[in-house]
Amino acid sequence: MRRVRINVMEGENLLETLRSAGYGIVSICGGRGLCGKCRVVVRSGMSSLTVPSTAENAILTEEELNSGYRLACQARSTKPSVLEIDIPPESLEVRMKLLASGLTPTLSLKPTVRKIFVKVKPPTIRDVESDLSRLEKVLESKGLRRLRIGYETLKALPEILRVDGWKVTVSIFRGREIVGVEAGDRTGECYGFAVDIGTTKISGYLVDLVRGEVAESVSCPNPQIRFGADIISRISYAMNGVEAMDELRRCVVDAINMIIEKACLKVGCSPGGIFDFAITGNTAMHHLFLGLPTRYLSLSPYPPVSGRGLELEASKLGLKGAPDSKAYLFPIVAGFVGGDAVADMIATRIYSDRRMSLLIDIGTNAEIILGNKDGLYACSCASGPAFEGAHIKHGMAAMDGAIEKIWIDTETLQVNYKVIGGVKPVGICGSAVVDGIAWMLRVGIIDSKGRMVKGSRMFRMKIEDGLPAMVVASKDEAGIDRDIVITQQDVREIQLAKAAVYTGISILMRRAQVRPTDVEKVYLAGAFGTFIDPESARDIGMLPEIPLARIRFVGNTAGAGARMALISSHTRELAERILSRVKYVELAADRDFQKIFVDALELPNRRRELFPTVTRIIDMNISRIRGDREPENRRREQT
Repeated sequence: MRRVRINVMEGENLLETLRSAGYGIVSICGGRGLCGKCRVVVRSGMSSLTVPSTAENAILTEEELNSGYRLACQARSTKPSVLEIDIPPESLEVRMKLLASGLTPTLSLKPTVRKIFVKVKPPTIRDVESDLSRLEKVLESKGLRRLRIGYETLKALPEILRVDGWKVTVSIFRGREIVGVEAGDRTGECYGFAVDIGTTKISGYLVDLVRGEVAESVSCPNPQIRFGADIISRISYAMNGVEAMDELRRCVVDAINMIIEKACLKVGCSPGGIFDFAITGNTAMHHLFLGLPTRYLSLSPYPPVSGRGLELEASKLGLKGAPDSKAYLFPIVAGFVGGDAVADMIATRIYSDRRMSLLIDIGTNAEIILGNKDGLYACSCASGPAFEGAHIKHGMAAMDGAIEKIWIDTETLQVNYKVIGGVKPVGICGSAVVDGIAWMLRVGIIDSKGRMVKGSRMFRMKIEDGLPAMVVASKDEAGIDRDIVITQQDVREIQLAKAAVYTGISILMRRAQVRPTDVEKVYLAGAFGTFIDPESARDIGMLPEIPLARIRFVGNTAGAGARMALISSHTRELAERILSRVKYVELAADRDFQKIFVDALELPNRRRELFPTVTRIIDMNISRIRGDREPENRRREQT
């Protein structure tokens, strides 16, 4: 544990006090006392804090409360004091596992920004033409006429022209506007910055626009998570007023600027050398980043403020780049199928493939696209933050110390696991929870309803909070002072999340009149989609029974699509054209939505004939482990 001493004033919340002091404390419920991730141990000064809240009494055990554990978001000071606090490792924000850059097709290099080196004729006593006119004449001689010039560039023009004897490099956006002038020949250095604003993580890519390649990539947690792990919580917070909206917008802009500076520092360039941005994210992230009203986005039929792609002045958005740099935001399909889904389609080229393909970008908000060059269907489902580790007892993001893979020996029922960073485990990320539940199903620890079977021949079962749980890593093995478990409630959370994804896929297939066997390609994108074991996902019924050989991991295709919009200006026109070919499906409006969702809650699905291979393998494993007595009982019941 990390011990710290902090000064608190009367009425201060421990979570915000610790964060203000520079300690990154995990909280994915927006400080509402629901996730239990912000645990701290108060070693001295407990008497100056409020008594444990209802939320703390519900989440923390009596033993933990007696040992000084508190939820930082719930504990407030009753008077000015100095506290001595231990921060457990699982409560600290640490480095997230970097996501694969994503599938990126080969493109012809045609960025929106072009640099030209020119020599301008200096003024004389007989030639007193303005500085701008002199520059324009040189550019006209190169076929560039009637160019606008950015205000900040115009202000800096006189000094820059005279730094290197009237030799300058001019940056021109889309052949119509001067967005930068630099002294000397700087044509070999021109950058753009691509950003994927995910609900959980922000990924940034510094792109060399001269060579058409990624110079550096950096990612960080989305700081909006402190206002809630899911987009609805954040939209609700934004509706508290202008200040709340600005707070949400500002924290994302600050995070983007931080990763811009980190990327530039690694490469050895300046943020002032960035002339173009391409930004993508789901509809909610798009609106919150721009500071657009989200009130009606939260109400059916969930209309966005703007659906088309936008090219705006980056400085007005608060981004660090050249003073007159531009920022492109991808268009929105409809509802919560945002620009990230459009970028996904562009990167995978699902829109031009004759083969029937299924694209799933799995995260807190999952986007699903089904189709081929003849047409596409798209929907969004609230898979919830469980896949990202939220609402899971020991869940966490894919960071150092997170268990990322679980498997159970079918002979001994020994639980095995792999940890990110090779350190002692402090929690479990979403992909490992899915693994664990799939293996529990295969070996008969849980039944088709998701219930943990009493009396299972399993030496790592225990009762926690009055419910059965499977111990993944014992207290002796873990880097925390208690067992790391998958609980009965964790199973329920994953059942809800996987049912949402399966329901979306099922309804799209029915609309497109497509069967699972017709799907020739399955693209799994996004952070969770990249690290999940597809066999585990299929076995619990999240994915249809499609041959595993047809599944392809494509990484962060939203980020890849954003990079493509920097490398080739045609990508932006393509994004607009794709919209006309996509049919948006609102799942809640489908008459069979409720029935499909309820059926999909079972493992793998109440309609088990949809998963014949999975069901057969599970039954075989259970039969072997239980000594073949279960099949005999079933035959007896059928007789």
